Amino acid sequence: MDTLLIRFHRQYMQQISNLTYPPSKLLLEADVQHQLYKHFFDGPLKGPPAYQRKVLKQIISLIERAILDPEEDAVSDQLMEHMGYLSSLPQGDPSDQAYQTQIITYTLPEPLDASPPPPRILIEEAPNLLAAGSNVGFRTWEASLHLAQYLHSNPDLVHGKKIIELGAGTGLVSIICAGPLRADFVLGTDGLPHVVESLEKNIYRNRHLLVNANSERSNLVSKVLDWGDVDDLEDNLATDDGLPDYNLILGADITYSPDVVPVLAQLLKILIFDMFADTGLEALISATVRNGRTLSIFRKACEERGLSIENVDLRCSSVMEQKGFFHEQAFPIVLMRIRRL
Repeated sequence: MDTLLIRFHRQYMQQISNLTYPPSKLLLEADVQHQLYKHFFDGPLKGPPAYQRKVLKQIISLIERAILDPEEDAVSDQLMEHMGYLSSLPQGDPSDQAYQTQIITYTLPEPLDASPPPPRILIEEAPNLLAAGSNVGFRTWEASLHLAQYLHSNPDLVHGKKIIELGAGTGLVSIICAGPLRADFVLGTDGLPHVVESLEKNIYRNRHLLVNANSERSNLVSKVLDWGDVDDLEDNLATDDGLPDYNLILGADITYSPDVVPVLAQLLKILIFDMFADTGLEALISATVRNGRTLSIFRKACEERGLSIENVDLRCSSVMEQKGFFHEQAFPIVLMRIRRL
């Protein structure tokens, strides 16, 4: 498949809004149209009907614009028939789509011509969800994709390490660490039991990636973790084999509330200073800056507890340049390394 089509396909499988459509001249080719039907619209995991309809409508429009001789070129029967089928389906209420879950396919950002193709991670989530209360853990947010991209570019941070993820949500970051990036062990945690139930389903969905080389057990475990429950912290972080020597804490979009950040800072202090001082434990937290005040409160709370915060330089390329974990930055995203002063 042409590399432009491969990028387009990776974006499509992630169901992003602003797709990078290939040139009309390329879409006009009969073989390309067959590939589009086969890989985009024929079979399971090809996106909800509304998304398929939106994308296919634009593809057909681009092809029609490129036609110079209707006797020589045309939109394929397969694509036109599928458009007819999609158009016949009920449109549904747009307000209901925010809570509908889909299987989203995330591709590691490896070269477009990589052979074999990079692993894909399947995440069930509500991609149209807006930030609201206890539902935020059912969507993979841009800060998670930003962190995932950084870890993929710096695999030595993860390889062979024992990791805690705070606020794991859908589990994408935990899964790529335990799977393709080969962490020794990952504990994916969230404070809400119903989110952890969903996380466990995503872990099972990607179980073929999660076998520890030294054991038949999965190297990714999920647990409910209440940041304020320090009395049971050791038990909550332990496995059947005892308390691992954790090396790294990860978190994405967990500094969202002024009420939460002092509790988070205190948890980080206990983990880094008290429980795992001998392992050199540090944290990497990716945060979307929706409210600069909240981040300032978090920085101050960390400094008051003897923790240093260093901004990690990570340039986010445009979606057209990205090869996987596609995301835009409607709001700035900062990546922070937190360790002992």
